[in-house]
Formats: sequence, C-alpha cells, structure tokens
Amino acid sequence: MRRSLGIPVLLLALSAMGRGEVVSETWGGKGRFTHPETLKVVSAGQTTRLSFDLSAVPVGAKILHASLFIPGGQPREPIRLFAGSGSEEAAPSREPLKLEAPWFRSLDATEAVRDACRVTHRASFLAESFGGSPAACRLEVRYEGKAKELPPQVEGLRVIHHDGQTFLRWKEVPAYRPPANATLWITRMAGLKTETATEPGNGVKGFPRATAITLKTFRDLEGLAVRDKPVGHMRRDMAPFVRLREVPEVRYRVYRHTERITPANLADAQLVGEASVLCAYQDGFIHFHSHGEYYDPYEEGQSVIPTWSVGAGEPVLPGEAFYVHTPLAAGRFCYAVTVVQDGTENASALSDANSLAQPIEERADPRQPVPQFVTVNRTRYGQADAAEYWFAYWLAPPFSNVPDNRPRRVIMAIPDGWRTPGPLSVATRPQAGPSWMVDKIDTAYLYIEQDVAYGGDLCYSQGQVTLRSFREAKVDYFSDRYVTAIVQWALGKWNVDRSRITSSVGTHYGIRHPELFPILWFGPYEVDYDQKWNPACGSLAGRLGPRDLALTVDGQPAWDAFNIAAYLTANPDKDIPFWVHDVEGKESGHAIEYGWQDDPKGLAALRDARQPHVAHWGGGSLSREVTAGLAAMSWTKSVPAFSRCSLDANPGNGDPSDGDPWGQINGYLFWDSADVADEPGRWEMTVFLAKDCFDDACSVDITPRHCRAFKPKPGEPFRWTNSFLADGRVIQSGQLTADRWGLATVPKATVSRGKNRIRIQRQ
Repeated sequence: MRRSLGIPVLLLALSAMGRGEVVSETWGGKGRFTHPETLKVVSAGQTTRLSFDLSAVPVGAKILHASLFIPGGQPREPIRLFAGSGSEEAAPSREPLKLEAPWFRSLDATEAVRDACRVTHRASFLAESFGGSPAACRLEVRYEGKAKELPPQVEGLRVIHHDGQTFLRWKEVPAYRPPANATLWITRMAGLKTETATEPGNGVKGFPRATAITLKTFRDLEGLAVRDKPVGHMRRDMAPFVRLREVPEVRYRVYRHTERITPANLADAQLVGEASVLCAYQDGFIHFHSHGEYYDPYEEGQSVIPTWSVGAGEPVLPGEAFYVHTPLAAGRFCYAVTVVQDGTENASALSDANSLAQPIEERADPRQPVPQFVTVNRTRYGQADAAEYWFAYWLAPPFSNVPDNRPRRVIMAIPDGWRTPGPLSVATRPQAGPSWMVDKIDTAYLYIEQDVAYGGDLCYSQGQVTLRSFREAKVDYFSDRYVTAIVQWALGKWNVDRSRITSSVGTHYGIRHPELFPILWFGPYEVDYDQKWNPACGSLAGRLGPRDLALTVDGQPAWDAFNIAAYLTANPDKDIPFWVHDVEGKESGHAIEYGWQDDPKGLAALRDARQPHVAHWGGGSLSREVTAGLAAMSWTKSVPAFSRCSLDANPGNGDPSDGDPWGQINGYLFWDSADVADEPGRWEMTVFLAKDCFDDACSVDITPRHCRAFKPKPGEPFRWTNSFLADGRVIQSGQLTADRWGLATVPKATVSRGKNRIRIQRQ
C-alpha cells in the first residue's frame, strides 16, 4: 500500500523546491481581523475611497489571490468599485472589479493587491456605486510566506457521497465542542415532551436515534445566556442576548481537488464553500413560551436541539460540523477542510486529519431528501397516531441561486388510518418545527419547508443574498423547481392516489401545477391573488427587485408572476386546479387585514378565463352538498368551468364597501363525475343545482376543462344541446365555435335541481 506523505515530509519537499507556505490573512477596520485598524475610508461627494495598509505583507511575497468582501444586501445597481493606487489622488482603473462566483459576495482584487505590493503596499479602491457600510469591508489576501499564530485545525474529516451530493463531517475546533456528557440520544421527538437517552440505539420504528443537546448547552457554546425571562408584561419582543464570555470568530473552508490537497497545491484547489460553527444543530427546535399570540416570549432552556444527519443513521455528532457539496458532474475528487479564526486561515496544517488521502467517487445522480429521524405523534384532535418521517434537503442550483448549507425540512406524516393508494395533503410552510400536527386520520400529509419564508413558492432574483444587482440579475423559478422536485419525490416513494391530492401550497405556485394538484382550497383567511395588495407586498422588492427593473428569465415583468389575473390573462388556454375561494367577510377579520382589494379582480379573471372555480365570502358558507362533493371528488375526469351564473353575488370593485358584503360565485353548481363523456368528437356532462340552493334554476356559461380526449381546434364548429336528465327532453340547443385558444363554451345554459345533461358534439 502506498504511504501518504505526512505534513513534515510535505514541508521538507516544499522547502527543497524553494516555495513558502500558503498564508491567508485578513485586513480591515475595527473587528476581528488578522490586521485590524488597517482600513482607511475617505468619502468625497458621491464617491468613497477604501485604502488598506498592506505593509504586513513581506516584500517580494508572491500574491496568490485577494478578495474584497463588501457588506450589505443585493443592490439596485451594479457595484462599481475600481482599483487605484496608494495615492488618494490617483485615478482609478478603467474596468470595475469583478464579482467572484459562485456566491458573488466578494470582488476579485488579486491584480490590485499585486500592483500595490509592488509599489506602496497600500491597496486603494474607489467606489462609485456601493452598498452597506464601507468601514465594514474586509480584504482577504493569500500569499506565499511564513504563517504565524495559526489557529487550531479541524480533525476527524470523513466524507461520503450518495444521491448526487457529497457530505463532509469533521470535529469543530475545541472552543465549540460540548462536554462529552452533554450528548443526548432522541428516542422519540414530541415537542417539549421529547424523550431522550444517554446512549445510541434504535428509536421509533427501529430507526436509529438522532443525537441532540439542550438549548442551555447550545447557548453555552455561543457564550450566551439563555433568554429564559420575558422582557416585560404584554411585550412581543424577545429579551436581548447577554454575553457571558467571548468566543472566537470561526469559519470552516472546504476545498476540492482531483489530487490529495496539500500546502503545495492548496492554491490550485477549488474553494467549494464555507461552513459556520454550530451548523450541526437544528435551532428550529428551540421552544418558546408565550401568552396568547406571542406575548411575553422566552426560551425554554431544556429544549432538545437535534443535530442534522448526513445519511440514514449518520448523525452529525455534537461537537462536529458539516458541509454538503452538490457536484455538477461525475468524477473522482479529494477534499480538505481548514479553519479561519479571527481572520487568519490555517492553510498550512494539512494532514490525514483534515485532508482526504484518497479521492471519492462522485456521481451526478438526482439528489434526494436525507432521512433525519422517525417519530409518532397524535393527530391534532387526538383521534389516532401518525408516524412522522423527517428529512433534510440541501438546496443548490438549479433549485436555488447559490448553494445553501442550511437544509430545508421535509416531513411525511402517515396516520394509522391511511390506506394505500390514499389521499395526500401537501403544504408549504415558512418553517417546520415540532409543533405541527396532522388533522385527518385517513390522509397522508407532506410538509415542505419553504426555501424563502413566505416567498410564494415560485421565484426570486438570481442575486438573492449576493451582491449581484437587481438590474443585472433576472428572476428565476428556483422555488417552483424545488417544491416540484419534493412533491414528485414523495409521489414516487409513497403509494398516493394522484386523483385525491389537496394542497395549501403557495397560490401562485399551485395554479401553475394542475398535473400535481387537482384542487386548490383557500380559506378561511385570504386568497393571495395579487401580492401588491397584501402585507407580503413589502417583500416583493426584496425578493424580485424594484418593480421598474425586475424581469423574469423569460422576459416578463416579475411582479406579474405574483398576480393571478395577469397569469390567467396571459394563459387562458392552460388548465388550472379546481379553485375554491372560501374566506371570511370582506368587512372585517383577516380578509381586511390581508387585503380584499385584489379578490374581485382575481375572481373576474377566473370568470373571464373560463377556469373551474367556486367562491364564497362573508356570512354563511358554501353549499354543504358542494363542499362534500368537492371533498369526496376523484379528480380523474374532465371538469366544468362555470362562469357568469345568474345566481352569482357581486364581490364589488375591491373597495370593501362596494358590492355584496357576503355572497358566492358558482356556489350551488355541481356535476356528476361518474357519467362524463370525454371523447375526440364529443363531450357530455350532467350538471345540477345543489338541493340547498335558494332558487330552482339558473343560467350559466359552461366550458369543458381538463379534457383528456376532447380537444377542439381554434375556429372549429360544434353543436350543443341541454336536456333534462330524467326524460331526455331537449330544452336548449345551438351552435358554437371554439375560440382561438380551443375553448368551446356553451352560453347561458339552464341548470336546475332536476339535473341537466349538457352535450357538445363536433359537426
């Protein structure tokens, strides 16, 4: 077996070649830097000059790389920052510094630093367009030399690859390792009643126990006190943190190379990412006590905080950190992990403890959610038990704009009463903590943690959490791809009845996916027709960009992506899930809080696009017969789109005082799904008014939707008839022509409680 070189041998080899060590240090203003107080900021009018004193770099040292890190969020305009000389009067270079992929949080300042170190050892940068505080900038420089006062290095690096992703684990630096007796092993996760043991073993349903620590231990590692006392009576804000001791500022860097990574080739290795300290702990499980709706909140110090797992039965142990890399292609690669502490990276100590001796095989397989733990909880109303399967999913392009080492939780809950193939309820949530519970005992529940909390599950700017400006970045459908991938994964893993899927996913995501969701049921609070009119409007500019700049990757105004009326107007030929609008009154409650203004416009768009929908607002409720029918529907056949019914109430113009304070649209119309005829040249359906309707008959336009075989061509003529089902007597007939989208609409059909048979026949 070939013996790998140890660090002493490598250093001797480097010395023989006349090369120095890789030194990685940081310059900045006030703060924890290798060289603090070395940044000078001079503002003059609309420009700002940053000047870094690099006298600590040895004369003649070879500069390998330099990155200028800029604080702040995504800017409106591109950052224009030019390299100058050490002289504040000198003119800047002609080309602005380039952002560094793939995170776009820094600018490549390599040439500027090289030039500065050849002349004055003072690197100067002129900012014409900037964001954040210039005084918070930092300059990281990597050069050949002799490293001094290096931080401790990580130990125990282990790497595994599965399902298209590579998972690295290692021991944290000693300051962030909890006492050995602080490790808990979860036997059953149940909120505040979580059951733990002091040793590993099997937990619920034989699944290996997850590891954990308490919040008290977690806060101790942070050097903070537990916030276990409320601020004051009837306050909603949490108490501020109290620091008990100082802790080092540490980051971990992950490198990748086709060869074993050593000090000799570290400069050539790919920096694939960084991990933060204490990243192993799922802090979403911190329990908060409060009165009423979040009054007087405080932390529960004995909250059980599980660690993440990188594979089934592969928990990241307390005292370890991890990183997940998603390779773009297959290959064989080695990895190494280094420590950056208070601005100084230990780029010299590379050994078997933190650098793989042999490459691992990576495959470009579809990524999968990773099992975390299994538990059993009671359903919301205590009727039965439900097994909960908890997973973690690590986002990376094309399911996010940048790689994210914080996974999203995915939960599949199977009540004891669920029988296969069974119904499924899909929901997206801003967080998926231990407090949620399933409702029905015969329905499986899939909960997907949103990639952007309250972000609509659809799209956001390519420059989110980066320095890529809104002007140069487009809005891409990352969230749509992420949620779709998780739903399709669940449908492939569990035996679900595809015709019985209900959901409470984001409105604007769900309407685009009738192939996944046959029905979308909204209520009782609000339906999000146009986010410009509800409290989420404040986040549109942050997620998408200013309204005058934001464009999608397909060239459309990005804000219209969150406008149902705009989507329906642009795509009248596309089917949508059956739409149920069942909310509180527009004169009070959440309908006012979240904005009624967009509801009438959305309802009008559903009507004009001839999409299948039913609506109710205010006092009373939808017809019980219609509600029960929709809940029991097997969505395997064509459905009717009712529009312009003579019984419809008037939702008004958006002003809550206009129109009917309560009412319904299509609220008493239903159909028989058993005897639908959907053939290439013929469509038939039995329609009727519910028994609890306040009238005996109505007139309504009827358009076939979700057709499998009946596909009219634009301009194609048809004949239609309306007959009483009981005796077959024709009461209406006429001719119609399919419009330019291939929709064939029967106008003003009479529908009664006695049931009518609508027939459309190709001429």
